[in-house]
Order: sequence, then C-alpha cells, then structure tokens
Amino acid sequence: MLSAVASLILAEEYTLDRDSASSSIALSTIGLLSIIPLWLSLFGGNIF
Repeated sequence: MLSAVASLILAEEYTLDRDSASSSIALSTIGLLSIIPLWLSLFGGNIF
C-alpha cells in the first residue's frame, strides 16, 4: 500500500488527475484480490 500512497502523492504534487490514480489503484487491488485464489488453485497452494 505504500506505493499506492506514493503514487497519489505524486499525482497531487504534479497536478495530475488524482481521481484516475486512485481509481487505478482500487481497480488493481480488487483485481489482485480476485486473482489470488485462482493462482493458488492452479499452482497448488493448499493453505486450507
């Protein structure tokens, strides 16, 4: 999450579109959380 905060700070510092930066961070986080179970099932990560 530290890199996500850093990208938001940089977007604000250089007057870039902060909404797009935060949307891309949220989308990538949700995407990662949805793909992790698929990776675990494909590559045999039996954690349960």
